Amino acid sequence: MFVDISGFTALTREMMTKGKEGAELIAQIINEVFTGAIQVIYQNNCYITTFGGDAFNALTNCSPNKFQDLENLLTAACQINRIFKEKPQVENKFGTFPLSVKIGLSYGKVEWGIIKSKQLSSYYFKGPAIDRCAGAEKKCCSQEIIFDQHFLNNIKDNTKIEYNHISGQYYKLTDFNLPQRVPEFSYPDINLDIQQNFYPSKLITTKLRGEFRGVISCFISFLDQPGADLSISRIMDETIKYGGYFNRISFGDKGGFLLVFFGAPVSRENLFKRAADFTLSIMRIKDAKLRVGMTYGTAFTGFTGNDHRAEYTAQGQKVNLAARFMTSAEFQEILTDNSIYEKLQESYEFKIKPSKKFKGYNQPLPFYQLIKPKSKTIDEQPEVSLVGRLDEIKKINQVIDGPGQKRFAGIIYVDGEPGIGKSRLINEVKITHPRDKLTWMKFPCDEILRTSLNSIYTFIKNYFEISDQSDQQTILDKFEAKINNLTSSIDDQEISQEIQRTKPILARLAGIDYPLGIFADLDAKAIYENTLHALKNLIKAECLLKPVVIEIEDAHWIDGESENFFSLLSRNIGNYPLTILASCRFLDDGSQYHLNLDSGEQMRIELNRLDMESSRQMILDIYNTSSVPENTLGEIFTRSEGNPFYLEQISLYLKEHKLLDQKFNLKSTDFELPSDINSIIISRIDRLTQQLQEVVKTASVLGREFAVKVLAEMLNLQPLEPYLDDGEKQLIWSHITELRYIFKHALIRESVYQMQLKDRLRNLHQLAAQTIEQVFPDSLDSHYAELAQHYQKAEDTENAVKYLKKAARFAHENYKLDEEKKMYIDLLKYSLSMEDEILISQELGFNYRLSGNLKDAEAYFSRALKIAEQHDMDYKIADLLIDLASVYNSTADFDKSIKYLDNAHKISEKINDKKIIAKILKNKGLYYHFQNNDHKALECFQQALNIYTDLEMVSSRANCLADIGIFCGYIIGLDKVLGLLHESLEIYKQERDLIGQSRSYSNIGLTYKEVYLDQAKSLEYYLKSIEIDKKIGNIKSQMVTMNNVGGLYMEKKEYKTAKAYFEKSLAMTKEVGNYIHMINPLANLSSYYHAMGKLDLAYDYIDQALDIIERKNFYWSYQDFLKQKIEILIDSDKLEEAEQVNQKLYKFNQQKHPEDLDYFNILLTAKIKSKTNPNQSEELLKSLLINELPILQESDVNYQLWKITGKKEYRLAALNLYHKVCNEVIDDYKDYSHYERYQELKNYQSVDQG
Repeated sequence: MFVDISGFTALTREMMTKGKEGAELIAQIINEVFTGAIQVIYQNNCYITTFGGDAFNALTNCSPNKFQDLENLLTAACQINRIFKEKPQVENKFGTFPLSVKIGLSYGKVEWGIIKSKQLSSYYFKGPAIDRCAGAEKKCCSQEIIFDQHFLNNIKDNTKIEYNHISGQYYKLTDFNLPQRVPEFSYPDINLDIQQNFYPSKLITTKLRGEFRGVISCFISFLDQPGADLSISRIMDETIKYGGYFNRISFGDKGGFLLVFFGAPVSRENLFKRAADFTLSIMRIKDAKLRVGMTYGTAFTGFTGNDHRAEYTAQGQKVNLAARFMTSAEFQEILTDNSIYEKLQESYEFKIKPSKKFKGYNQPLPFYQLIKPKSKTIDEQPEVSLVGRLDEIKKINQVIDGPGQKRFAGIIYVDGEPGIGKSRLINEVKITHPRDKLTWMKFPCDEILRTSLNSIYTFIKNYFEISDQSDQQTILDKFEAKINNLTSSIDDQEISQEIQRTKPILARLAGIDYPLGIFADLDAKAIYENTLHALKNLIKAECLLKPVVIEIEDAHWIDGESENFFSLLSRNIGNYPLTILASCRFLDDGSQYHLNLDSGEQMRIELNRLDMESSRQMILDIYNTSSVPENTLGEIFTRSEGNPFYLEQISLYLKEHKLLDQKFNLKSTDFELPSDINSIIISRIDRLTQQLQEVVKTASVLGREFAVKVLAEMLNLQPLEPYLDDGEKQLIWSHITELRYIFKHALIRESVYQMQLKDRLRNLHQLAAQTIEQVFPDSLDSHYAELAQHYQKAEDTENAVKYLKKAARFAHENYKLDEEKKMYIDLLKYSLSMEDEILISQELGFNYRLSGNLKDAEAYFSRALKIAEQHDMDYKIADLLIDLASVYNSTADFDKSIKYLDNAHKISEKINDKKIIAKILKNKGLYYHFQNNDHKALECFQQALNIYTDLEMVSSRANCLADIGIFCGYIIGLDKVLGLLHESLEIYKQERDLIGQSRSYSNIGLTYKEVYLDQAKSLEYYLKSIEIDKKIGNIKSQMVTMNNVGGLYMEKKEYKTAKAYFEKSLAMTKEVGNYIHMINPLANLSSYYHAMGKLDLAYDYIDQALDIIERKNFYWSYQDFLKQKIEILIDSDKLEEAEQVNQKLYKFNQQKHPEDLDYFNILLTAKIKSKTNPNQSEELLKSLLINELPILQESDVNYQLWKITGKKEYRLAALNLYHKVCNEVIDDYKDYSHYERYQELKNYQSVDQG
């Protein structure tokens, strides 16, 4: 019987567009469909021989009562048909899909057999009956059972059936009376001893139904001819040798074929090389006629069938494509896909085939013929330069260039984890030594072919320059010339004679057909010993010519015979200039690898991961650019954790898969690991015990860090400690405390997590969330974000929304802006009420405004406004118009700001909402202040204050008082500001409003500084503000006040303390991600470096501040920072650039501050001209004095005139003006520079009088 399910092609095509989850659902559906069918087969005394994707073959062995056996088979076919009629479709989250069945039946001989190799057995079924039932199925339409003449001839006389002849020898069943009684049955017992001959122990004992793995699928077609069994046995041996999994032998509609996987059920490193070498090796099997299709891709790997009868396989579009490649190949051809070609094209030769359409693909696909390995060029220069390893290179060179020039310097081990750059470091050492000064001998150890003397064979081939393409005579000529040249170049006759004596042995090592002479009579042991001594003499001879460095690459994979040679080499060689370099990985338990050398000094150099700066340099080198955005750098560094190989692979993966835009910004952070990294990590996981693997997979769901208590509860495993200890020994994780562990590398967790099925992950996330709720019932608030994430991934919508809201509020209360933003963005992915949509969009607007991202703040406020307008929610409309107005105020788009405020005012008047009206008036006050109309501002603030007083909104009233003091000081008189601020402070104290108190103390400190120039009082109040902020965790206020304190210490010339406060403020702004508040500490650090004479750093910091202003479209104080940049450029004698920035300032003031246009342009132009044309500068400044100026501007102009000309009249004018500024309360805010200039002028006058 051949059973094929129709509809799976369309289902597969659709599911494959859904990524991993689609592949998983295909496997689930197949198993659900097969479960009933398998049970029917065995109920009717039949059995399944093979599965093949969405089909299977079943047989019944015909006893003397063959009619009953055939009737059983027919009964099974009809019952399977009925299963599909009763359930003609399947449903999942992606849609509804029709499925039906087609069944072919035949009768005849079937041959079965078992093919054995040295380590493995595999079975097969074949014969004309199998071929004919597959032919019958091809004649079927949906829900039909077709049988052939052979089946009919053997059943018609004893079984009542009805049928129609359809064509040739084929008939369609139209009626058959099914037995009413379902026979009792039991599945056959499983003999584990027998199973172990056919399957790896991991498959026999595993409880996993499936997982996702990067798999290379090799479909191998063969001619079924005499001797085929022997060829298949050889292929099975080669599969084991190269680390693959021999899946099955099949005979069917594609003829005879074999299926081999690399990467499943166990992964090993060098997956692509293993598969390529395997396929090339089987092509050399004598008399085997083979053709191969080979592809790589992420596939669902697991069991097809039910709990009693199943086969391990891999399912996915790339697996199917490998089968298509096989049938398209000519015999002795190996066809591969683009993934394999891209990975191997540097080291293997390929022939590019014309693109072709394959079933399941809409467009023609490129494919390639694998030809052979390329001739190896040892130690080609890596494309990416080495970074961050100068100290290590120096240490190695000190040995090679020191003792290694005169004697045996011993061995230098270069230790490190996979990908840390051991080989690259050694190569960098090599290229720093000219070939005429040093002989470098490389012995690469191969993880795949750990055959006897493997590293020595490779060295000898390279030493004698033997190519696979060379004929025997050319190779022999090269060999003879090399040996003769060496022996004639040295003075040591004993070594020379020994090399000539053992020439047949060396030739044999090189694979040369050379007469053995006296060695022909020696046994294997004697030849082996002669081989080791011959090789030692060869190296000693090279040492007599010039110093030698032996590089043992990947020494941890060395074969035992090669290790014996190096042990022999190290003996009695003290006077020969030789150094051994060995690159080694740590063993699985974290210990260091040691070669068994008999003598010589030892040094160990351990390579650590790169720091951020070295990683940045490497990424710039990979992308061949001068800068990469911080978000891209951060994501690559976080994922790679400074492992150079991981870093390089991730960087190239992002580039090759077009995940970066033209400026190297990441388009998405949701990408899978490159295959090379994944295979390294999964191969390590596969070496763990199954129990530990289960613990690791469960822990991966909890994140990079995990709580022991939660993991123990999830696993229901007591005690857990032995597994935690074992995981620590295997370098999977390490303990932070007794209660918390952390994965050693984020990529370990990520790889293990990604390989698990979506259904399993959903269940584990649900369990994790429920466990956290049980384990931490009294401190759930600190786990809200964690719970939200778990419930999201468990697809538990109700709980996900519940905890996302809680997590967002908790993050907001703790000023975690990024976390709050993430929670709200995730919430908007769910179907929410209209009120929730508005509220969350508005909260996101607040969040982006706080962090300085005004563009996104505007977008989310606008989104909320649109929803509110659609539902005529006047209160919300007015509220959101105010929010948008505040954004436009911040971007200096004042026209738009007042327009929105006026609209909000009209709406709030209509609904008579006094609270909103007061809020509007307060915002209008701010608008008018920034328009330099403080009279109008005061009027608005006063109206708002009256409303707040009437409504008894005490804290809002206090806030309004503070606004009047801070923003309208000129109008009410600066001498009244302190009174208002103290009144505001007293209200906040009565209300126990600590945030308000902190704000008041900070504002009072600022007033003492800018109105009274009283540093001591200013510092006193600033520190009171900081004290409260620390107590309540008000980071935003604290970072602003810290910056102000730094400014005070700058005025006091206590520069070290000032810098510390600026840096602390900057660090806090970065911690909370508040770009706007980064501007002032950056500018102040620029001032600090300016004062220290470090003009390059001063320029860099002010440029960073200006960059944020321009990127975030936040133009408060923009003109002040442009002026600061001009001052730095003037002092740096970069006058041309200073003039360019001055023009930029002029254009800005034209648009935003026309009242300041002439004054600042002329003042700064004069400063620039003072360097080259003092007379012109004086005339420009004098032109400013023609009209009456505010006192601070007039004093500054006279001071500049004195500095440029040295004229007494300007000095005296400036002195008198500054005397008034510093000793009276004037109608303007001051800074300490005015006092410093006043002191400078006074001291100059004293000296003059003296």
